Amino acid sequence: MPFYSVKFFKKLVKSLHSHPLKQFELNLQDTYKIRVKSNRLISLSHSQKMYCSIQVVKEQLPPLELTKTYFHWLSTASKKLIKVTFINHQYQLFIRFIPKPLLVLTLQQQTPEKVVLGVTGGLLATPKQKGTFTFMKRNKCSIIALEHFQPRLPWWFYRATQAPIHELVMIYFLKHLSKNRLGEK
Repeated sequence: MPFYSVKFFKKLVKSLHSHPLKQFELNLQDTYKIRVKSNRLISLSHSQKMYCSIQVVKEQLPPLELTKTYFHWLSTASKKLIKVTFINHQYQLFIRFIPKPLLVLTLQQQTPEKVVLGVTGGLLATPKQKGTFTFMKRNKCSIIALEHFQPRLPWWFYRATQAPIHELVMIYFLKHLSKNRLGEK
């Protein structure tokens, strides 16, 4: 067995705690079942029927710009199947041919460091919930975090449909960001 110095372990512990997802993982580990990938964390609380999805964007972007970019991209990437409106500090997401919004996200906080949108309604969300969708700067990266989302769909059906769709949407959005940011440089 190789010998590792105290200096090596201090460096290792520091690198673990400095990873952008580490703090989220520590906060969620008691209540949620967690899966960590290189740049994202997915967690489910079966007992509370809540979902969290946290993504790391490899560069630091202004949170308001990242928020606007995400919702514009969502509408464009879905070929206008999803319509996004922003009125009275609320993002509303509609699917074509359904007059009621799928999700209503209300601006709760906006600073140069983060934009927090509360999940306040829509066909896919449980009413009066604690869910938030946050865009923030952290160290040398940006974080997009859907936290404590409580779906209206039956939990087993949500896990099989809406949760994987959200993961896929976020993967494609991160690819879009990295492709477009690299093209600008």
